[in-house]
Amino acid sequence: MIFEVVSDMRYFFIVLLVTIIAFGDSFLKIANANPDQEKRFTSGFIDSIIYTYKMILGDFDTDEFGDVAPALMMILFLLCTVFNMIVMLNLLIAIISESFARVTGMSDQAVYQEMASMISENSYLVPDLRMKTYCAQHKYILLVNNLETMEDSVNEQEMLKNLENRFINEISIIKEDLVSLKSAIEKIIRVTQTMNSKFGQIKLMMLEQPVKEVKVKISKMPLTLTTLHQLKEKYKNGGYNDGVVCKGNQFVGCKNSDKIGNDHNEVIHHCPQCNFELCQKCFELIENIHEHPLEKFTYGHLLETQNDSYGGGWQCDCRYFQGCVLDGKAIKDPYEIVYHDSKNQFNLCVSCANSYKV
Repeated sequence: MIFEVVSDMRYFFIVLLVTIIAFGDSFLKIANANPDQEKRFTSGFIDSIIYTYKMILGDFDTDEFGDVAPALMMILFLLCTVFNMIVMLNLLIAIISESFARVTGMSDQAVYQEMASMISENSYLVPDLRMKTYCAQHKYILLVNNLETMEDSVNEQEMLKNLENRFINEISIIKEDLVSLKSAIEKIIRVTQTMNSKFGQIKLMMLEQPVKEVKVKISKMPLTLTTLHQLKEKYKNGGYNDGVVCKGNQFVGCKNSDKIGNDHNEVIHHCPQCNFELCQKCFELIENIHEHPLEKFTYGHLLETQNDSYGGGWQCDCRYFQGCVLDGKAIKDPYEIVYHDSKNQFNLCVSCANSYKV
């Protein structure tokens, strides 16, 4: 019984040791902070652990705590006494009581086991003739079953059966929920398709109004408002089966690093009508973007003719191009509005058309 109790107390001893070390280390730090050697109530790590253990036993004196952090020292003292003297003491009593109850419950089996062991060890003292008189030999078959094992197996079988029934019920409930969820999703899909169809019809009705064209900074030709559905109908053998990609993604900043130009010999492609200007690098890549014709000048010539506008240098207008919000993704909604140039097969999304509208 003593071995069983001590074995059950091993985790208690570990927790108690950790708390004693923790509080002892805290007391040691506070004690070493006292400048006066006489007011240091602990002198080392081992001494602090012994001091904490004596405090658990009730051997303590609060007058020896020193002058450093008395409030913190009192809080640690209260925590140590409450946790170790009250909580841990009651926990120790509970562990011993539980171990005693378990050992006592098995005492009858232990007594019978010892008696059977003693009989087995001393069975050689009974003569064979005397032993044969107890029961006829080779006449009966004696079957011995462990009642505890049988009860446990029955309980385990019942538990397994209950778990099986519970799992079956849970699975049936989940299947019912999946069926109802699937029907709800199908209903939502049907409603969504109906709404998309109605929205598409509304968009088509709007598009049947007089043709709407817009002019943008990045296209010479005006763009016509249309939809992907109409483009597919118009270009049945064209490349719109996979959707429309907005060309605005090609226009992202100046190719010359947005620097301010001051070189008199630098070539500038200038629009006399709206003062739109491109550097040579941007013009070579996107020369057909502007609605007006661009004339080729040098910065020195523009500085002589328009000194007020070019006295501080110049910058390419491509620096205002921010690209497309779709980032190259295709528009696949058949009723999504796009702006289209049939001559150059140039397309813009609504966002880019509004951003670059003239």
